[in-house]
Amino acid sequence: MEIKQLRSFIAVVKYGSFTKAAEKLYLTQPTVSFHVRTLEEELQTQLLLRNTKSICITEKGRELFETAINIVSLEDMLFKKWQNGGESYIHLGVSTIPSGYLLPKIAPAFCAKYPAVRFIINQSDSSDILNGLVNGLYDIAITGMKTDRNIIEYYPLCEDRLELITPNTEEFRQYETDKFPVEKLLTLPFVLREDGSASGRFASAILESLDLDEAKMNVTAKLNDQESIKNLVAAGVGVSIISSMAADNYIKDGLLLRFSLPSDVKRKFYAARRKNKILSSEAEQFLHFVKTFFVNGQAD
Repeated sequence: MEIKQLRSFIAVVKYGSFTKAAEKLYLTQPTVSFHVRTLEEELQTQLLLRNTKSICITEKGRELFETAINIVSLEDMLFKKWQNGGESYIHLGVSTIPSGYLLPKIAPAFCAKYPAVRFIINQSDSSDILNGLVNGLYDIAITGMKTDRNIIEYYPLCEDRLELITPNTEEFRQYETDKFPVEKLLTLPFVLREDGSASGRFASAILESLDLDEAKMNVTAKLNDQESIKNLVAAGVGVSIISSMAADNYIKDGLLLRFSLPSDVKRKFYAARRKNKILSSEAEQFLHFVKTFFVNGQAD
């Protein structure tokens, strides 16, 4: 069993195609096919089920994939540390709200304690980040939702709630001293997060709990950027349901109004890792740091 065989096998599983795997690895498709075939012959077991339309991983293949991720990660960690003159990099996947409102609190405190450590950070919606974690792209993820994939281990960090935001106009200021009328939501234009985001899923859950059919509402836009949503709402394009911590700065500046909804949905943010994935000592330090950071407002 050779590293190059494992890399080819991992790439085929990640991208679901020998052709795409070859492109990502800068190899020819026959070379990738040969690597996987010789790996199966050496292990005397079928790792992938192939047909003309798709590639499926077998149970033995899944077991090898999880082990292969660790083997390749160890090699990558060693070479990257040497190439970077002893500096260590933590590959971090962060979903939208944590990247804008949690990471700016965590990273400076961690870097002050461990100044030699560097980050490679990718920001996307929660679904993409968790998929990347499963596929070995990240050492650690910080996200606003959990999935039922038992290959991921989650650590709760802090809690947030979602609330209704509106433009700061006379039309909406009249509701500041009273509860916002739920029936009015049916007539208002809405700007929401995209479907793959945790915020978007929780907003949909709130609407459903209020017996509001999103399909019948006036949803004018769905965006993948929280700041753009706040700007559009402040400009009077519509209203939205977003994270309380994301709304804070616009509320303080008087650009938006906030309202609690009868269905007060709260959600947690999590640090996450792949179970049984071998992390560098620096990544382990960061995971411990972030798990304890929000206890009494700081890490121990």
